[in-house]
Amino acid sequence: MRFRAQVLGSLFLLGSFFAAACSLDTARGARKELDQGREQWESQGLDDYRYTLRVGCFCPPEVTDAIVVEVRGGEVVSLEYAAGGPVGHPEYHARHDTVPELFQLIEMAIQSGADEIRVSYSPAYGFPERTRLDSSTAIADDELSLMISDFQVLE
Repeated sequence: MRFRAQVLGSLFLLGSFFAAACSLDTARGARKELDQGREQWESQGLDDYRYTLRVGCFCPPEVTDAIVVEVRGGEVVSLEYAAGGPVGHPEYHARHDTVPELFQLIEMAIQSGADEIRVSYSPAYGFPERTRLDSSTAIADDELSLMISDFQVLE
């Protein structure tokens, strides 16, 4: 019985080690991709752009309805619902309404050790096109997904 407990304990520790190693590899991969995307974005010096943002979360429609974001000089100048009308609560989008803020959100997920970090970056510009973050797979409804479409560089 004691031997069996030791074996089970050893297997648990070994499994924990591999889970931590996989998590570390995931974080390293996410960090490398983030750095590459951010470098590509910054090298282009884009401060004037527009895109449509869709947020996926366990949130009210004011957050999840698609919005069109316009940025000039690196600052948000317009937030409107894609279906029409101004966004009533722009503070709901303050953490992800510019491309640098999207990078920062991914950075924070990496630093906090989020359980899931999946990002695909724009091949042309380097910004995060699709992002899925889950701080803990053991907690329901804490996931966040962001999808950028209709990206345009403005003159």
